[in-house]
Amino acid sequence: MIVFETVRIKVRKWRLSDFDTLLAVYGNPDVCRYIDDGSPLSPDEARAWLSVTENNYEKRGYGMWALTSRDTGATIGFGGLVHPGNQKTPEVKYALDVNFWRQGFATEFVSAACSHGFDCFALNSIIATVAAENGASIHVLEKCGFSATGNQLESDGSITRIFQKTAI
Repeated sequence: MIVFETVRIKVRKWRLSDFDTLLAVYGNPDVCRYIDDGSPLSPDEARAWLSVTENNYEKRGYGMWALTSRDTGATIGFGGLVHPGNQKTPEVKYALDVNFWRQGFATEFVSAACSHGFDCFALNSIIATVAAENGASIHVLEKCGFSATGNQLESDGSITRIFQKTAI
């Protein structure tokens, strides 16, 4: 099921057949470098995440989605609006297959995902969290109109930067 489209991306709900691609993207150490503790996703974690995402669709109407190329139909990554740890404010997340980095897909997705959340779910605000050293993602967020709102010190001593975008 297509959730929304951009110029180059079709965004759809996850399905069980996404398992192998999900594992390939989130199993890549380069992709996971700035996600949580930097560890690639295990097969069991991927299965659990598919289940959690299905529950989010039912509970909130949104969650993580598969991002596919409008030209080729290939899955280029995953992204969505989520509530990690049941946090109140929705958070935009994304991870692209490394073959699709530095081509503007992240900016295209984040911008459209925020618009979708504001327009279709009447969200007032969306946050994003990013490792302080992840300059590429910080640049994406700034291009999409997010503003830095603070820093969070993590238990391992690293810094997570917090960004926010509000509905217009």
